[in-house]
Amino acid sequence: MRKRLCLLQELNSEKPTLVVNDGKKVAVMKTADGTVVAFSPFCPHARANLLHGRFEKDRVTCHWHGWTFDLASGEGTNNDSCLSMFPVEVEAGVVYLVTEKPETDQPDDEYFMPEIKWKKDNN
Repeated sequence: MRKRLCLLQELNSEKPTLVVNDGKKVAVMKTADGTVVAFSPFCPHARANLLHGRFEKDRVTCHWHGWTFDLASGEGTNNDSCLSMFPVEVEAGVVYLVTEKPETDQPDDEYFMPEIKWKKDNN
């Protein structure tokens, strides 16, 4: 399943664009090599807004405590944390957020008990 985030022409490699998708904030930008990435706009350390961070090449540095993250992988480069990254696809100039397919064969019930077939006891 895909959800439209923005147009490719709205993105640049200097600062991310903030998109609200289903009530959740997503930062979307092009990296230095032109790859489109989407990530949580909040630092996992103290929840600082990374839109105010320093963006250099393929990295973002949080303006509060200097934690730096690789925008290709989300991995911290000077810490043991990881930035939440979201898969995206670009098609015909539109950037889409890729989400898991809904389970169509499962019931909507919170708890599901499958049918149990017992072996017949021949005694």
